[in-house]
Amino acid sequence: MTRPAIQTLEQLVAADGEEVTVYGSYVATSAPVKGGSRSNRPANRALVVLEDGTEVWLEPLDSSSSKRRTVERWKLDGHEVVVQGTIHRIMPSRGAGPLVPCLTDVTHLVRRR
Repeated sequence: MTRPAIQTLEQLVAADGEEVTVYGSYVATSAPVKGGSRSNRPANRALVVLEDGTEVWLEPLDSSSSKRRTVERWKLDGHEVVVQGTIHRIMPSRGAGPLVPCLTDVTHLVRRR
């Protein structure tokens, strides 16, 4: 099965709901806080920034899998990565959540060579 390659928002929107391969820069960050600052919160989440600046969160923020392992964040933060999973134009959440792109069911995450 060939997965669509995602490097821009346009490609992301076209593949909404599909299993894809995402290429971008890994950024360790904290979860967004409604009406507040993230500066004093732990950077235990991650997103991938696409070539056009679009931010794609790794797993929905209300999922325990959105908290990324320390070793992963340490090895990948600031580096180009390849990630496989299911892309969503709007993060699927059980309750109210941010209206931002997200990858779910991440099956592969490696530093790009």
